[in-house]
Amino acid sequence: MDEALEFGINLIDTSNIYGKGESERTIGKAIKNKRQIVVLATKFGAETADKVNQSGASRRWIRTAVEQSLSRLQTDYIDLYQLHLPFEFVAYEEILWTLNDLVKEGKIQHIGTSNHLGWQIVQAQNISDRYGIQRIASEQTPYSIINRKMEFELAEVAQRYDLSLFVYSPLSGGLLTGKYKAGQAARSDSRAAVLKRVCRYVGPAIGRQQTQI
Repeated sequence: MDEALEFGINLIDTSNIYGKGESERTIGKAIKNKRQIVVLATKFGAETADKVNQSGASRRWIRTAVEQSLSRLQTDYIDLYQLHLPFEFVAYEEILWTLNDLVKEGKIQHIGTSNHLGWQIVQAQNISDRYGIQRIASEQTPYSIINRKMEFELAEVAQRYDLSLFVYSPLSGGLLTGKYKAGQAARSDSRAAVLKRVCRYVGPAIGRQQTQI
């Protein structure tokens, strides 16, 4: 991380679920004395929990999640706070008003989304404009030479709604690294092999075929 900063790479992106919070803790320790030169981005909303108020995108949980992330990151503000996944059970009005309040309080600087469709972003931007509250500043989306869906919808939305795009999975989960060869089985510890084993295990457990999963 120090080497990246030396070469001018100053955007650090993580999530509160990566490593069950350990990613944020590690980053917090690493940037403790370098906070002013780092653009710090993290996410919320993809947690899994049995209790309704320990996951999701309700006002109560967003406030809980941001405080937990601030503590793990050892900072008093987050530059970009992103909704990790679309959350259909909470209205965008509630999500955006809560995030707008956090901006006013100085706990976050900008609002972002991740893994959203174009129409969802348009809906959110229209709500923000209607109420005069903080707009979504960015969308994080997968993009690679074999996954170019971003070009057909999100790129146009970004241009029309003044939205920044930044991408993840440029090597498409390892498919573009050259480690997978035609006619050769994937290594047992590779992501592709693990996913196949998970599908074989989960399918019978929930009564579904692998193709359905």
